Amino acid sequence: MNEQNFNNLGQNQSNNLNEQPVSQNPEPTIQTQPVGEPVTNSVNTNLNSTPVTNTVSDTISMPNNPQNNPVATPIPGTENNNMPNNMGSSIGQDPGGISLGNINNNGFVEPTKVEDIGAVPPKQEKPKRPMNKVLFTIIIVILIGAVAFGVYYYLNMANNKVNVQIKDVTLGLGETLSDDISDYATITGGGAATCEKNINNVNTNALGDYNFTITCGEDTYTGTIHVVDKTAPTAQLKTVYKVINTTTISVDDFIVSCTDPSNCKYAFSNKETVNSYLSTAGGPYNVGITLSDDENNSKEVNAILYVSPSDITAIRSCTSLDSEIEGYSGSMTTTDNLVLGATENGLGYLEISQRIYTYKFSNNDDYIQITNGKPETITFNNISGLAEYDDENYTLKIATDLSASTLDTEAGGVFDRTYSGLKNYYDQKNYTCINIVD
Repeated sequence: MNEQNFNNLGQNQSNNLNEQPVSQNPEPTIQTQPVGEPVTNSVNTNLNSTPVTNTVSDTISMPNNPQNNPVATPIPGTENNNMPNNMGSSIGQDPGGISLGNINNNGFVEPTKVEDIGAVPPKQEKPKRPMNKVLFTIIIVILIGAVAFGVYYYLNMANNKVNVQIKDVTLGLGETLSDDISDYATITGGGAATCEKNINNVNTNALGDYNFTITCGEDTYTGTIHVVDKTAPTAQLKTVYKVINTTTISVDDFIVSCTDPSNCKYAFSNKETVNSYLSTAGGPYNVGITLSDDENNSKEVNAILYVSPSDITAIRSCTSLDSEIEGYSGSMTTTDNLVLGATENGLGYLEISQRIYTYKFSNNDDYIQITNGKPETITFNNISGLAEYDDENYTLKIATDLSASTLDTEAGGVFDRTYSGLKNYYDQKNYTCINIVD
């Protein structure tokens, strides 16, 4: 359509709007035009519209009577190449359910954009290739084997690993070191049997701290052995003779020697009791003495006290000849100590005396067997009394009381208490006698 025809179309439409109302369903006058040429549409709208041109892309098939069945052309601006051919003969209606758009203020139909992108095919996923079952099985077997080996290796290494817990060892002075490695450490694990100890530098005869080692393969563990004083002091005691009502007495009177690696100390266990003995002639009296050291080790021993009714001149000590010890290798002697002083008949026996049995063994084995533990009071060879030990000479002494009545019995009646009388008595028994003057 040329510009003049377009203007005429617009003028005709304007006149139609002014002359008569537009019916609800106007029937447009459609003129056939060659395909591709503009088609004049005289549709009268209620708005002040402008003629619209459209280009028909396809040849419209018309009935045999073109005058009675005009070809419908789309409203300019609402072209849709996908619009069906049988869109209907009424302009303004929605042919085939397709919306043609809204009319704007200028009388043009604003097209509704129809996006028809067609059917979207579903996403095609690449088919998964089936896993090779044999390969999968091999991988699973390898993984299981690796896990099993790891568990076995871990457990095997855990069982073979040596665990050493060093002990803190304390030994008494002079005690013997143990050869058992378990006394120095707690050792567990499969390699425990390979562990060795080294205690060569430990001296149990001297107080102090000493290092020892436990070696297990390439690992060495160090511990400490404490050599300490665990025993109370030992003392050599002597029998003390005092005159009645003596006002002075000391613990040193009873001590010959006291030995301890950490300083020996001693004192009366009850000084008042000892003082009370001095008021009555007689004996033997047991005097308690407490021995202690700097390591708080202590024990009580008993010494012997005799109280004479008068001043003591001398002690007559008479010793028998040697005799065999029944059942043992060695010899024994008997010594009687008699207190001499002034009597009605001159120098004589004051009825205070003590007998001492001395056993000297020929070997250390017999001595250790008899003196094992070294008790303060011992019984041996049917003799019980206060013990005195001499480890160096394998000698045991047992002190017992010798009463005047016992001497009377042994003398066959009455023991001669004069100095000359007792001298003759022991001479006849082949005893060797000496006088000990304090």
